[in-house]
Amino acid sequence: MKKRHHLSFFNSQEEKEELDLMRMRNLSHEERMMEMRQCINVAYGMHGFDPSNLPQKHKITFILPPFIPQT
Repeated sequence: MKKRHHLSFFNSQEEKEELDLMRMRNLSHEERMMEMRQCINVAYGMHGFDPSNLPQKHKITFILPPFIPQT
C-alpha cells in the first residue's frame, strides 16, 4: 500500500494547528497510537514495524553508577 502525499498551504500557523487538531479528534485511540509508533520508528530508524507481530517479552535493564560513599 503506497501512501499519497499532498501539499497544503495555510494562511497562518493557527489555521494549520486547528486543522491538525480536527484531524486528530477524528482518529481513534488506536490510530493515534499507531501514528505515534510510526514517529518513534522513524526517529530510531526502525523499519518494518508490524503491530500484529509484537515481541511477547520485554526486558529493561538499569545500569547504575557504582556507589561512592560520602566522606
